[in-house]
Amino acid sequence: NGAGAIESLADGSVILGATYTATDRDGDAVTTTITTDLGGNVQFENSVPAPVSSQVVSGGAVMLTQDADTVGGANDTSTAGAFAQQFLNAITPNYSGDLNGTEALSGWNLSLSSSASGLTTNNGTAITLSLVNGVVYGTTATSTPTGETVGSVSNVIFTIQVDGSGNVTTTQYGAIDHDPNGAGALESLADGSVILGATYTATDRDGDFVTTTITTDLGGNVQFENSVPAPVSSQVVSGGAV
Repeated sequence: NGAGAIESLADGSVILGATYTATDRDGDAVTTTITTDLGGNVQFENSVPAPVSSQVVSGGAVMLTQDADTVGGANDTSTAGAFAQQFLNAITPNYSGDLNGTEALSGWNLSLSSSASGLTTNNGTAITLSLVNGVVYGTTATSTPTGETVGSVSNVIFTIQVDGSGNVTTTQYGAIDHDPNGAGALESLADGSVILGATYTATDRDGDFVTTTITTDLGGNVQFENSVPAPVSSQVVSGGAV
């Protein structure tokens, strides 16, 4: 591997020659043959694949959970498995003259650009983000306990995690505050807060490879659906109203 790696013609394989003639003023001449080995002079520079773009458009890969499914200590989970294909679609490898090879994604990870989730609980408490052992936790302050305890982390409203294949899972443990009224109204994670990343590797037919890191913003992909109260019965017993 390596752009600019050189392969040379074998020493002693191709000889360049010429006849040398020296002639003095009265016409006497002498000739000889002179040669040189072209090994090392004929060189071939290697090419390696190169990614054309690392811009990922992650629209359509949505993790949607619902407030209504967190009642009574329950939780709701949603997984999106489209990120791997979206990452591969975003890059067109240029194999630079060598035969096409293979593409692979590895090292899936989450990182934080900001601790602000842009979300609050239904009692108005801000939800902040932290990264613990590769998992993103959305939690509230310990002075206003809400949510659940997940592992060693308390007051968890939701978690976000990614597996080795790029599948991203959101688990919601507590209700999110939404704009008033409207079943199905959505709240989304703030743009620029949680970043999904992976290492992309393109390898050509002779084993040369190139790696690059590609990322996408999960803001807008992590969504929480509102729940609204619903009447249990509309049957009215009117007896006694006389």
